[in-house]
Amino acid sequence: MHYQLSAPAYLLPAIATRLALNAPTLAYSLCTPHIETSSANAVQLILQPDFFHTAPVKTQQACIEVFVIPSPLAPMQGYMIAAAGSHADLAMAAPILDALAPIPTGWLHVGDFGAAGFLHQLWTILTGNQTDSPLPFWQNMRSPQEGFRLNHPDLIAQLSSLMAQQQLLIQSLSSVAQLFLAQYPCSEFSPYNPQQAKLLNQENMDKLSPAHQIAQLLSSFQTNN
Repeated sequence: MHYQLSAPAYLLPAIATRLALNAPTLAYSLCTPHIETSSANAVQLILQPDFFHTAPVKTQQACIEVFVIPSPLAPMQGYMIAAAGSHADLAMAAPILDALAPIPTGWLHVGDFGAAGFLHQLWTILTGNQTDSPLPFWQNMRSPQEGFRLNHPDLIAQLSSLMAQQQLLIQSLSSVAQLFLAQYPCSEFSPYNPQQAKLLNQENMDKLSPAHQIAQLLSSFQTNN
């Protein structure tokens, strides 16, 4: 079995390191999304899929989406992974997903094709465009300078600006969620790993994918103009 992983350039070195350490016997190739070198028999994994431009076109090849949270610890400890695809395609991709994850089966099935792209878009909205940084967004945040003081008028201005930014953020999240639900209507979902429902306490909930549950919550947000 051959695997082809398509990922942004900034992510490829860390992915290569993780696979070299944890999956030395697997046959795989790495490329950026704009390079077309797919093999007829390769299992396709699209990492950090673009929600607005990754078309849900199914071919005879097994193809799944994978959203990973970048971290400098991931090459050694594994990635937090959200995978999207059919059970049949996930079964074919499971060995490479197990190698990328912290432990075998230690990855989340978030829905069918399209769900991982949706979650990646939410992550981008929440954290900003950190595509050129290998560090998680919280390690790029700066602390106030020493001696920093904020008077009352400045505080009011800062809070007003923050509330406006929060409104825009909610609008963006809600809009993407509504678009996802329109493009990928809700349907009954069964996780690839049967233990997932127990771990997420979903056994008695509506049988919706994790991505659809998040989308329904976000789409219900109301904003004040």
